Parts: sequence; C-alpha cells; structure tokens
Amino acid sequence: MTWQSSGQDGDSWGIYQQRYDAEGQIYGTNHAPTAADATRTTLEDTAYTFSVADFGFSDGGDGDSLSAVMISTLPASGRLALDGVDVEAGDS
Repeated sequence: MTWQSSGQDGDSWGIYQQRYDAEGQIYGTNHAPTAADATRTTLEDTAYTFSVADFGFSDGGDGDSLSAVMISTLPASGRLALDGVDVEAGDS
C-alpha cells in the first residue's frame, strides 16, 4: 500500500509505503509485545514461584522472549523476594 501524507514523519509532504501479509498484518516489522498484570494468592507460609506463563506475554510472532518484569506494588502483607532478597516497588 502506498499513500501520500503531510507531516506523518514530522516533516512536510511525503510518499509512504507499507507491506501487508495475506492476513492483513504488517509485513516485516517489529510488533509490540503484550503482557497482562498478574496477581497470585497463596496460603500462609506457602511459597509461590512465578513463571513466564503468569504474565500473559506475547510478542506477536516476532519470536522474542520475556526479559524482565516490573514490580509496581508490593503485597499488603507477606513478602516478595528474588533469590531470598526482598524486592522493592520499581524493581525489574
């Protein structure tokens, strides 16, 4: 598909082009990954080990893998640790 547009790249008029596959997906580009928030509850004094599947990670077929998880909040009670060291909000 080819089109003409003004200001699309922050400049003046230009001619732009994008390829699509048979399913209508952009061809040959990097697709933004997606993930889902994860909340897990365990019984008292029961450890839980997270896995990649807990975060609903998908990279749109680009073949990349999950490289990090950002901890935004900590449990109201209990402990969140990585290799025995307490994790803080903002850690990844």
